[in-house]
Amino acid sequence: MNPAFTGSRGTVAAINGHFLLAFACGASAWLVWPQTPEWWGFGVLSIVLDVAAVSSLVKAVRAIVRLHARERAVAEFQALGPPPKSSQMASRAALVRMGMIDDDA
Repeated sequence: MNPAFTGSRGTVAAINGHFLLAFACGASAWLVWPQTPEWWGFGVLSIVLDVAAVSSLVKAVRAIVRLHARERAVAEFQALGPPPKSSQMASRAALVRMGMIDDDA
């Protein structure tokens, strides 16, 4: 990939953050799940944490798909032609030769 298009570090960090949050919520939901019916409130908390884990996982997958599509589009664009090159500064002699300025001075 061209170094000019490496602005995806933040996206990768966000994806990793979503995966970490999904894991933390899922692990917490598993740990909080009650063993007896008297603690049904923890069951509700566990379900809420599961929903948060799934939501974070979906966000991570969507971000991965968007990042992949972006990188693919950049690669297709770069494949269209050679990389841009810098041009030389036009000298006074070159401008006179091309008729851009008069040689009065």
